[in-house]
Amino acid sequence: MHNGQKTVYNKPKRQKNKPIHAPLGAEPVLQDIRSNVHLPLNSKQHQIGVLYFSLIFGYEFLLDND
Repeated sequence: MHNGQKTVYNKPKRQKNKPIHAPLGAEPVLQDIRSNVHLPLNSKQHQIGVLYFSLIFGYEFLLDND
């Protein structure tokens, strides 16, 4: 039975200091970035950084899957 109210799902709040689970070997790099870089999420540097890491991880992924 619906009473006209929509169910609102609360999105979990992002925790800033939660460890990022990354491929082994990448953790120190991510650690370094976390401690040194405090950029707004929509900044150009951040977008480039994300692109850079997705390229690296993608490349490692391709190498792993022979």
